[in-house]
Order: sequence, then structure tokens, then C-alpha cells
Amino acid sequence: MKKYFSLTLIVLIFFWCNSFGQEQTGPEPQVSQSVHNDTSPPLTELVNMQTPPSQWEDGIVPLLIDPPQFADEYEYDPSVQRINGSNGISIVVQNWQGISASGLAPPDPSGAVGPNHYMEMVNSRFQIWNKIGTSLLGPSSLGTIWAGFPGPWSGSLNDGDPIVLYDEAADRWFASEFSLPNFPNGPFYMLIAVSQTNDPTGSWHRYGFTFPNMPDYEKYGIWPDGYYMSANSFSSGSLNFIGAAAVAFERSEMLNGNPAQMVFFQNSSSTTWSLLPSDNDGAAPPAGASNYCTQLRPPNGLDVFEFDVDWVTPGNSTFTGPTIIAASPYSSVNNIPQSGTGTLLDAQDGKAMNRLNYRNFGSHQAMVVCHTIDAGGSRAGMRWYELRNT
Repeated sequence: MKKYFSLTLIVLIFFWCNSFGQEQTGPEPQVSQSVHNDTSPPLTELVNMQTPPSQWEDGIVPLLIDPPQFADEYEYDPSVQRINGSNGISIVVQNWQGISASGLAPPDPSGAVGPNHYMEMVNSRFQIWNKIGTSLLGPSSLGTIWAGFPGPWSGSLNDGDPIVLYDEAADRWFASEFSLPNFPNGPFYMLIAVSQTNDPTGSWHRYGFTFPNMPDYEKYGIWPDGYYMSANSFSSGSLNFIGAAAVAFERSEMLNGNPAQMVFFQNSSSTTWSLLPSDNDGAAPPAGASNYCTQLRPPNGLDVFEFDVDWVTPGNSTFTGPTIIAASPYSSVNNIPQSGTGTLLDAQDGKAMNRLNYRNFGSHQAMVVCHTIDAGGSRAGMRWYELRNT
């Protein structure tokens, strides 16, 4: 049986340097405007509105598989931690039951903590609690957030892939899901909402953005100049993998409920898969700093890309890289048996795990990311990296 255990690796580098080689050209930016935006009534008023049921009647949300080039290749991992550390786990301050009425697979759980609230989203429900575990709203359909939001997505508001984040710099909440009204054909849509205040049970600024190909496995990063998103793109109709998309949404306008722009880069399937955008925690990055995106480079490295957005002239935006970071070789791990059942746990191998945490410590900047590896001896482990600019 595969078991998780502690495993660490620290990589300290100048993460925008050229010492491992860098591709200087990138795809051309595609610039568009939100199809529609509005501000909702408070969610406490929307919970009683009827919303369309999930279109996934069989209970299975489309889950598109990894491209074949990420097949396992055995490599002994010299980074395996052999001795446990002396520190124990943190004390649990509060603990309560989350949402358990999804009925869909995969559940895609996502949660965020703010000063006064905890919000959880799954396929295809959400719920909001205070910090001592008292439920304030829900569980309710994901479509509640976008109830009454007019557009081509209006009959497809519970399609899944939900993400919730707390934007600490703005003291706001961020939520998204995809809408696939014509699945497997396009157009496809990303529905995004930003809370009007720091109370997630109140009103939300709502947005719909169009995508020609299906965005899947979306991941977000909050940055001073934008909400950054990555997605694996699959062609309309055939659902063939065509590469990872890197996207930026105009955060300053969305915080104020105004029409917002989107800058979109479609990258090649031969060079990208499951990117992660950097997500700022704590102090802001230096003024004008690029957002960084990373992905795995099996079996022995990481790729780091730079994403620069110019909201005044969006066509000048660039997505460049990768800077290639060498690391100790590793091997992937397949699904993991669990005790008492034949159902396997998905190890999510071949992907960098959400989030790519960025912190500005003043003396240096750092990003931390991790992924699943085969630790040998029928064990699975988490390898993590710290990328520093000192």
C-alpha cells in the first residue's frame, strides 16, 4: 500500500535568471472583454432562487486525462527525508464537518479562510461558516452565486471546477467555476465573482468570460495587477489537449464591479501542461514585478515562466520562458490503495500542486511549490521546492 510520508527538497536560485537557459519568445496575447458583468443581490437573498440542476446527470464531471508524454520513468530519489523532524503538528483551533452532499465525482474541494469567515466549494455546492464553525449560508448550489446573471451560461450554472480564494490585500472573496452549456463543443465560459465587501454572504460582482476551447483544471493566483489563471486547454468538439493557457483578469476593475479585460495566452501542447500562477501571501511583491508560472519538467526539473500584463495597452503583454531549473530525478506514482476499500486515491502525479505560494520577505523573495513522487518501498511522498531570489 502506498503511504504518504515527509519528504523535502529545497532549491535556492535566482528564479528569473538565465543560467539554465530561457526561451525568449512566447505566444501572442489575445485580448477580450467580459461578455457581461453585474452586481448580485446579497447571497442571503439568492439562496431561495431556483437554479438549473447540474447537467452531469450521471454524477461524473468531465475529467480529462494527462497527455501520454508524462508516463512514469523510474528514478531513485536521493531527496527522500530519512529522519522525521522534531516539531509536532500545529494545534487544531477549530474543527467541523464540511460539505458532504456533493454527489459528483471528482468532488474538487476548494476552501479559503478570511478574518471572519471560512468558505468551501465542491462540485457543485458551496457553504459559508464563521470562524467558530457556525453555518451562515448553505450548503447551496454553486449556481446560487450566479442566479439571475444573464448570458449564454444561464442554463448551465452548476458545471463545476469551483475555486474560492480570499484576496487578503483587498479584503475580498473570489469565486469561480466553468460553464459548459454546449459540451463538448464551444464556446465555453469562465464565471467569476468578486465579493463587494469582506462579507461573502453579501453581494458579489459577477463576470462571464468566453473561451474558444475547454479550460480544465483551472488554478488561480492573486497578484497586485491581476487575477491570474492557468488552465489545460482541450479543443472544442474533439477535446484533444492543445496546451496550457495562461490568463490574466483585470483585478482593479473587478474589485469595483466595472467591465474588465482578459489577456489570454495559448501555449503549445509540446511545452506546457498544468501551469501554476504565483499567488501572493503577505507583503506585496516589488512594484511592477512579473507574475511567475511554474510547471513540472519530468523527470528532473521545473520550468518557470514570466507573465507581464500591460492593461493600458494589453497587446503589449508577454508570456515568456521557460527558465529551466534542474533538480534531483524523481519518479511518478500511480493511484494509491486505501485501507478497507478497493477504491483508489488519485495521486495527482505529473502536476505541480496548487498553490505556487509567493512571499516577499524584504531581504529576499520566495516561491514554494510541491508535487507527488514515488518515494520507493511502496510509498508515495510530497517533494517540495523553495525558489528564492536573494
